[in-house]
Amino acid sequence: EPLPYVPLQAWREGVWFDNTARYEAGRLADPKAVAAAAIPVERSDARWLLIGSRRDEVWASGAMVSRLANRLRQAGKGGRVTLLVHDHAGHQVCGSGLSPTYVWSEPSSDPRVKDLGAEGAAAVQSWRAMKAFLARAL
Repeated sequence: EPLPYVPLQAWREGVWFDNTARYEAGRLADPKAVAAAAIPVERSDARWLLIGSRRDEVWASGAMVSRLANRLRQAGKGGRVTLLVHDHAGHQVCGSGLSPTYVWSEPSSDPRVKDLGAEGAAAVQSWRAMKAFLARAL
């Protein structure tokens, strides 16, 4: 059976800078789809480590993990949530932190583009947060 989803807006050159804006536009355009596609995280008793970034060019990870954390807090489960949102990093914020960010991108002064130094630091911070989270949760 098909799962509910939020339709992604069609790519139009000059309209979208990256996929993040497209995801958010789709959410704004179809609140009913957003409600139908929402995973009921509030029913979970799991511990959560949520990692995202504000300049993720692939999907709106920073906004999405922040919304999940807010929903869990509203359900009285805020103590089970560790939220880590990197303001200036892009999509590559998970892993071991050992992969050089400059291999995948070129530096840019555009404020919408990830800061490569911040992305490398975010990957290291996320790796440490994952290890600490697993040490506490397991």
